[in-house]
Amino acid sequence: MIKLRKVFLTASLVGGLVSLGGGTAFAYNWGSSSSPLMVYQNGASGGTLQGKGYGGVTVNSTSAVLVSYLADMTLDDGRTYANLRATSSTKGTTNKESGRRSDGGNTFARMSDQTMYPSGGTIFYAFYVKVCQDKSFSGDPCSNEVRAG
Repeated sequence: MIKLRKVFLTASLVGGLVSLGGGTAFAYNWGSSSSPLMVYQNGASGGTLQGKGYGGVTVNSTSAVLVSYLADMTLDDGRTYANLRATSSTKGTTNKESGRRSDGGNTFARMSDQTMYPSGGTIFYAFYVKVCQDKSFSGDPCSNEVRAG
């Protein structure tokens, strides 16, 4: 009985420490180097592969940081970027885009981290990411959007 109480007390303390950590950050991955989000000439599928990417979103109580690794597959006027969308039923939607890559390199390069500060903090948001290619004078084709987390 004493051992059981000791285990229960230890578990309770650990659980309490986790729940008390107001500054705790959570990291969510989107895609991977072996299974990236891919953007084609016609969007999520169809046509020539334009770009691809993967990365993560680190979320704490006041901000979200978009980390992205991108490859731009074509030497044209398009630049590959990642788009982070934070949505909340009570706070609305906030978007943030990564740096852009346009060198035609088919290897992944880390773009500069981008921080968003949604109104009211991040606690009420769901995060979604897609990889797009910036196109002049037309809509930007994008990969399928995935939920980060």
